Amino acid sequence: MNNDMGPPSLFDTMSEGGRTLVEYFAGRALSGLAGTATPQGYGQPVLVFPGLGGGDITTKPLRNFLTKKGYAAHGWNGRINTGPDAATLAHLKARLEDVYAQSGGKKVALIGHSLGGIYARELARAFPEKVSRVITLGTPFGIGQNKNATEPMTRKLFEAFNGANNPLANSEDFARQSLIPPEVPTTSIYTRNDGVVNWRACINPKAVSAENVEIYASHCGLVVNPVSFLVIADRLAEDVSLGAKRWRPFEFLKYPEVPFRIPQAHAGREPVAAVPAAFVKLFT
Repeated sequence: MNNDMGPPSLFDTMSEGGRTLVEYFAGRALSGLAGTATPQGYGQPVLVFPGLGGGDITTKPLRNFLTKKGYAAHGWNGRINTGPDAATLAHLKARLEDVYAQSGGKKVALIGHSLGGIYARELARAFPEKVSRVITLGTPFGIGQNKNATEPMTRKLFEAFNGANNPLANSEDFARQSLIPPEVPTTSIYTRNDGVVNWRACINPKAVSAENVEIYASHCGLVVNPVSFLVIADRLAEDVSLGAKRWRPFEFLKYPEVPFRIPQAHAGREPVAAVPAAFVKLFT
């Protein structure tokens, strides 16, 4: 884990709102193009978690897109996401179990924006038998205890809701664990123009079925960006039933007709922290 990460650039932070608005309208205009360019779903369950300060309303454009693509897309059915208190963690577990049961025992794909991606990764770590894959959007699982890697006001907001000693922010064991991808296929979609977290904290280490896909976006816009939609639809269509060794990483060259900046897909970096002796259990 990189302890030298600094905060995002001031320009990227100050322009988050305007860029997100542009991406939202671009997503509405171009989601059909992203939809026709990618394979159609056939009812597979997908559960989407919002980022800090978000709720089901912030993930609705993505869920609408996935529903049109043929997936059974579910919101988290929770309050505004203020952080991982005991009630939230219990709700997350119950929500996964509920969607899993509704699907008739089909494994659930988990998508999480920012902090919601931490929830997705840890749920998959705790219940791999119920999760098919994880896709995160601007999720800073590699920040650990480095407070400088987050935009200061966002960090203060998290601490105001969860306390300065929350284990997600101050546990060295959890910091090492969080960097390790769960056992299921895992995709991190990130942007170097992130105005909320340092993009380096969103990079998976090298693993058999973990990848990182770079797109041009804002942090908040990742959940409405048409290129995000394209990558998500492609990753949901990837067959994971044959196991991690048969899983294939994202290839943007499959979509030459899509007029977006080409994302940079790569396997990741070597983890720099030792694996903890015992995993920190957020879900029991």
